[in-house]
Amino acid sequence: MAPTGDGGDIARLICEQHATIRELLARVPEERGVGRRLAFDELAELLAAHEAVEERVLYPRLRSVGLHGGAVADDRRAEEATALAMLARLGGVDVEGDAFAPAFAVLRSAVLRHAEREEQIVLPLLAADPPQPAPRSGHVAVGGP
Repeated sequence: MAPTGDGGDIARLICEQHATIRELLARVPEERGVGRRLAFDELAELLAAHEAVEERVLYPRLRSVGLHGGAVADDRRAEEATALAMLARLGGVDVEGDAFAPAFAVLRSAVLRHAEREEQIVLPLLAADPPQPAPRSGHVAVGGP
C-alpha cells in the first residue's frame, strides 16, 4: 500500500509492517541453518524498508504535530538508529554461532519496544492531528463584513 498523505493509510501501513516484523522476530530464532539466515535477511530488508517509509512520510508529518512532535520524532529516530546498528553488526555474525542468539534477543527487544512506542505514542498523535487539505489554487478565503 502506497502512502497517499492520508494519516489512516500510513498508520495502516506501519501497523501491517509491524505485524510482519513481529512474525519474523519470532521466526528467526526458531529456524536453523539456511532457514535462519533467510528469515534474518528478510527481517533486515523489511526493517530497512520500514525505516525508509518512516523517514520519508511519518517523521516529517510528526514534526508538525503540536509542541512535542519533533521531540517524539527524534526519540523514535534514535531508537531506529540503535536498532539498525545492531542489525548491521548481526549481519556479519554466523546465525548458528554462539554470539547470534543473545545479540538477536537484544535486537528483538529493541525493535519490539520501538514498534510499541510508535503504536502507543506516534500513531495516536498523528490521528489526533489529521493533515489539513491544501487550499485550492485560485481560491482565497475572504472574511465577511
